[in-house]
Amino acid sequence: MSRRFPNAKIIGADVLEQRSTWFVADNVSYTKLDQSNKIVVDIFFSHLSLDLIIDDGSHAPQHQANCLIPGMKALRPTGYYIVEDLHTAQHVTGDTPLRILLALEHLRRTSEDNDKAIKTFSSIGKTFFSSDELTYLFNVIDDVYFFRRATLPLRCSGHSYEYFDYSKLQCQCGVSLYAPDDSLTCIIKKK
Repeated sequence: MSRRFPNAKIIGADVLEQRSTWFVADNVSYTKLDQSNKIVVDIFFSHLSLDLIIDDGSHAPQHQANCLIPGMKALRPTGYYIVEDLHTAQHVTGDTPLRILLALEHLRRTSEDNDKAIKTFSSIGKTFFSSDELTYLFNVIDDVYFFRRATLPLRCSGHSYEYFDYSKLQCQCGVSLYAPDDSLTCIIKKK
């Protein structure tokens, strides 16, 4: 990205300390950030104004939720927030980021009464988001787009081997390579 957008300021955030093997350029910086620590996440985003955020962190619903509200606040109008690996098979009940973004996308497409839609949307919060946070998201999100993986992974997630049984779409170890329970990428456009 640094070469393609030489005038961009790119900030990488990771739970790890910066590694010597990571890409280095004048317009790229790194910071250590643990998505499980909501206070640290809030502080990180509080002083930023960003055009694009890509959350490809821990993939735990709580961690994605910890970043969504402060990330959306740091996002400039008409900016994009991309959430990678929203897992459809998460055994977590409640208002996970996947569920609230699916609900928002559905309400935007089907509801003709904006007041009723926002009331419905705001009432689903309890686990990860408050009603006020959901109202905020409803008011600042312009659109939501979901994408499902359309190709097979290069390697099995269970190990580093590539012994695929293409007739079953499984690795020889039994891990499904392309299942109905999969992960989605969500692109959120801010108003």
